[in-house]
Amino acid sequence: MKSSRVVEIELEMKDRPGILAEVAGTLSGAGVNIEAMCGCTCEGTAYIMIVPDKAPKALSVLKKAGLKPKTNKVLLVEMPNRVGALAEAGEKLKKAGISLDYIYATTAGETGRVIMGAKNLAKLARALA
Repeated sequence: MKSSRVVEIELEMKDRPGILAEVAGTLSGAGVNIEAMCGCTCEGTAYIMIVPDKAPKALSVLKKAGLKPKTNKVLLVEMPNRVGALAEAGEKLKKAGISLDYIYATTAGETGRVIMGAKNLAKLARALA
């Protein structure tokens, strides 16, 4: 499995209609592509994690839009989009004794892209190699 360290931008804001349009519109207006995204709400707060193609530019435009982005280093793992691929990755992590902080994924065609957060990204990457 191919993996690379990437910057994830984390946003926390009051939940309200239009957040997706605001965040995605701000980024697209600046020519920033969203490569992966995850979001949820809990008790009136929206939590959004975005992996952009141009992290410095994304941070700048989100700040200018009045948002308060934070950054995390995460691992982007590319794997085959087939039954069992994620289970195989999970077994490798289990054998290496690695616990994930969180995970989200997307697939397109023959490729799956998985974002993994963990305390030790180097160890995580080695376990998946």
